[in-house]
Amino acid sequence: MSDISEAGLETVAASVAESVSTKRPAIEIVSDRRRAHDVGFKAQVVRASYDGDVTLAACARGFGIHVSLLYRWRREFETRKSASGVSRLIPVSVTPEPPAERPPVAAGFVEITFASGHTLRVSPDIPAASLDTLVKLLRR
Repeated sequence: MSDISEAGLETVAASVAESVSTKRPAIEIVSDRRRAHDVGFKAQVVRASYDGDVTLAACARGFGIHVSLLYRWRREFETRKSASGVSRLIPVSVTPEPPAERPPVAAGFVEITFASGHTLRVSPDIPAASLDTLVKLLRR
């Protein structure tokens, strides 16, 4: 430390301060920072994002992209599907309908079940012409 004089240290310190404060013009090219992804890769990522086992953030991390980019790609593919007329299918499950509880037939009533599934319950005092009309209507 004795080899360097105080004047030498001040000169070095001044030149360092000057170089730090000097603003140099810089050109920043944005396209160098962005990666270009082909349609096949995008489709692969979008298909994987619809797998219900992982979150969208985890899916995006797995492919090395930001989750907002994944949302954008999903919107783009949905727009393409709707423009091409392809419908998006939503998974559903159909459960059988439990059999309906049928009230018991009261004494004196007659119950007729047709092949169409319609059931007619009539009392014994119904006029024959009305019963005939009802039966004809339900046979259709």
